[in-house]
Amino acid sequence: MCTLIIVNALLPVYGQQETTVDVPRLLKEYASATTDTARIILKCRLGEAYRSSNPDTSFILATEALSKSREINFKKGEVHSKVLLCVMYREKGDLPYALELGLDALRIAEKEQYPFGRIYAMIRVANIYIIVRDIEKGISYLKKADELLKNDYDDYQWVV
Repeated sequence: MCTLIIVNALLPVYGQQETTVDVPRLLKEYASATTDTARIILKCRLGEAYRSSNPDTSFILATEALSKSREINFKKGEVHSKVLLCVMYREKGDLPYALELGLDALRIAEKEQYPFGRIYAMIRVANIYIIVRDIEKGISYLKKADELLKNDYDDYQWVV
């Protein structure tokens, strides 16, 4: 039963994740981006795409996106970059810092009323709790993300 809930909660969001196949297209979009905010989001999307094949590049892109987001007070970019850094630190094994980043991204997304950021942050936080065997807490975050996705689904949020 738990596996079914986890899989059902993750499929809608992870179906939108970039992979290395998307890198050429994302690089073209980045080259033609005319605003700092667009470049920040594209750096985060490129970071997601490079996660498996080139994690060092992912760290650099996420860190640059976070720095620029803070500089121009772009909260959506801060959420995206912290969500990316959360998973990167989780994969490195620094679970306490990964959790801190994920919870901070969630806090910002909630304050900014940004459903997509909340969903992504909740899933990343849930993954950390599940890894440390706090399954109940992890499942609770997945259920919240799933409910939010059902209640606030908007195709536009996936492309912005």
